[in-house]
Amino acid sequence: MKYNPPAGSQDPDAKYVTGQPGKVRGSAVPAEAVEHPQREIVEVIKKAGLDPDGDDLTQLWQAIGQIISTKAPIATKKKPGLVQIGNGLAITPQGLLSVLIASTSQAGLVKPRYGLKISKDGSLDVDFGDMPTDKFEELLKSIRVPIWVERTKNFYVDKSTGSDTLDDGRGESESKAFKTIQACVDYVTSNYNLNKNNVGIYIAPGVYEESLTLGSFSRTTGYIALIGKSGDYSTTIKKTNANVIRVDGGEWFLRGMIIESAVTAFDDGIDRFIGCVVVEGGTVHLEGCDILQEYTGPAPTNGSVFMRMLGVYGATSVLQFDGTTRARNNLRFHKGNGTSFSVLFAERGGTIQCAPSNNSQDYVDVKCEGETSYFIYLSNSNFYAIGGSKYLTRFLTAAGKSVLGKRYYLRISALCSTANRGEAYFPGDTAGTLDAKTYCVYQ
Repeated sequence: MKYNPPAGSQDPDAKYVTGQPGKVRGSAVPAEAVEHPQREIVEVIKKAGLDPDGDDLTQLWQAIGQIISTKAPIATKKKPGLVQIGNGLAITPQGLLSVLIASTSQAGLVKPRYGLKISKDGSLDVDFGDMPTDKFEELLKSIRVPIWVERTKNFYVDKSTGSDTLDDGRGESESKAFKTIQACVDYVTSNYNLNKNNVGIYIAPGVYEESLTLGSFSRTTGYIALIGKSGDYSTTIKKTNANVIRVDGGEWFLRGMIIESAVTAFDDGIDRFIGCVVVEGGTVHLEGCDILQEYTGPAPTNGSVFMRMLGVYGATSVLQFDGTTRARNNLRFHKGNGTSFSVLFAERGGTIQCAPSNNSQDYVDVKCEGETSYFIYLSNSNFYAIGGSKYLTRFLTAAGKSVLGKRYYLRISALCSTANRGEAYFPGDTAGTLDAKTYCVYQ
């Protein structure tokens, strides 16, 4: 439609002027200005399927509504419109825009999977129960929400074939094992809530030269166990001049492996305190481990080196020899030229305890050999032989070997309960002593 200005006007966009009698002459109206709008409106009414009616002044409104509800103009490559259908979009017979759902037999905009579903009313829903476990776990990890362990779960470490790259499924099978123990420990403690279930970390044969930190994790009664996978004591965790394993929280089991600490002289003027297993919070259980600590080389000339093979510090810290009849429960130690050596050491409220045998017909024998300053040293701390049953855990001198050093030393309100097994419960060639003035008890 073209705009028709007043008759006689030279300006194609001239405005119409309303006449005032005796003052202003009104604009002359050309026929096109009246005819053309009428014909445009009538044409719209006809296209909508209506018959023009001079008595109905709502037909244009009706026509517009009819056209929109009947069919929205569909865009093509040659013609503009509201929408171009295809690639998952369609127009229903009622003129409604429809989204096609992709399937194996049809293309569409979306394909519901991984927990996404289309309900009967066409709404998009999320079904977490149908979401693949690995995808759901990845989601929880990304928002730092611990994954709940629903049953016993195992992880694997192999220094020869493993990797510490955190790709999909890392550590959950032997074929995708972690390379280092610490990386596996950090992954489990950071990403899982054990609740009342347990996690086993199986460590392949080899010498792992690591200084491990075993920290706290989300749980109720569940624990994490580090296990020598082969069962033949071919897994060794070893460190020189540093703690081999430090426990800061949680509950941990050490099973069927060798734990080895090598210590040499320091001459930097700093006193050193070095252990194989050091507990500074939480609980650690020893089950059938071969534990070795030895000092080699000359005595330190500047500073001191104190070796506390199994050390427990603080009122929330517990080290327990579990009543297992595994083939090897060995403690081997060598003070050498070190300043001081304690095989068992506890202070500031720490507790060392021994559980009875898990087989009522057997003692659990921890075989000991070497030289030490004190086999057990307690300061404001406790030792308990739990249960008092006939078949206790016993500390024995290994066949053909010797244990040199004081059996025990108790000071500052220390309590040592051996279930009335007497002075010889701990090995050594020198009688034990206690500080009676500070209310120490040995029984």
